[in-house]
Amino acid sequence: MSSQALLLLPKLRVNGANLISSPLTWGFPSPTAFTGLGYALQRWLQSAGEDVRIDGVAIACNAFAAQTTDSYVKSLKLTRNPLNHQGKVAAIVEQGRCEMEVSLLFKLVGQLPASDADLRAEHGLAARIRDRVGASRIAGGSVLPERMRVWSALITSDERAAELTRSAARQMLPGRVLVSRMDLLEQHHQALQQADPNASALDALLDLLALHRLPTATGAVDSKGQPTAAWHSQRRKPGWLVPLPMGYQAISDLYPAGSVRGARDPDVPFRFVESVIGLGEWLHPLRVSQLDQLLWRHAAKPEAGSYCVDNHYRPQSPIA
Repeated sequence: MSSQALLLLPKLRVNGANLISSPLTWGFPSPTAFTGLGYALQRWLQSAGEDVRIDGVAIACNAFAAQTTDSYVKSLKLTRNPLNHQGKVAAIVEQGRCEMEVSLLFKLVGQLPASDADLRAEHGLAARIRDRVGASRIAGGSVLPERMRVWSALITSDERAAELTRSAARQMLPGRVLVSRMDLLEQHHQALQQADPNASALDALLDLLALHRLPTATGAVDSKGQPTAAWHSQRRKPGWLVPLPMGYQAISDLYPAGSVRGARDPDVPFRFVESVIGLGEWLHPLRVSQLDQLLWRHAAKPEAGSYCVDNHYRPQSPIA
């Protein structure tokens, strides 16, 4: 009989994670990096004979430091790679890097241990997943294994799920969880189209994220007798909103395996894609009371050429 459980890896320290997740954005890694980790764990578990599926991952950031120069115009701190046989710098595409501390909450579904004690045993399922993550990479970065902890519990009812969600949220503190706000982007897009029917979703995204400078009359005049104004910045919408790479959209047909020269895997069909940029928000963990609104899941639709992730967060009241 299939059962469900939560598994939390709190405050993982990751060094050298990829800072650039799309051609247009940089910063905290894309949710696809963490759903990809969940999928890799699922494949590892199944190869080990475990009938367990990773049904989503919640992402919380406890600390983040971009490896950039501290100046007005920020620049990436890049590595100095060895010279090639000609004594010249090798043609290596550099990537931005960051150091971060994250808490990851996985939902497990399948043939799980019968009790919490069995799940949390010294060499049980939770410990083996912890050790596997410690030997894995997250967003291209290395997991620092010191002080790695794991917390897990079986979900036996809806009430139990709500109780465990509260417990996991408290263990994610201090930090913020990442959720999708595509609902807010769609609402803002519709509002812009009422004033300008040609407004695009990109216009709505930029308008939501921009810091607008607004004038306030001071009552004074300048040397030419013109009234003066003080300028201040004001965000259009409340909340810690961020542009968010959410996957990829096809820009070509699906080519048969091996037909595209230079493809990474010649045994898998190939197509060209481009990044999909959406809207996300960083929230206090206790503002999300339903487990499914915390979790990110793959939502690929190959027939439509869409390879994205999704999160079903909707604004709600905080956890009691």
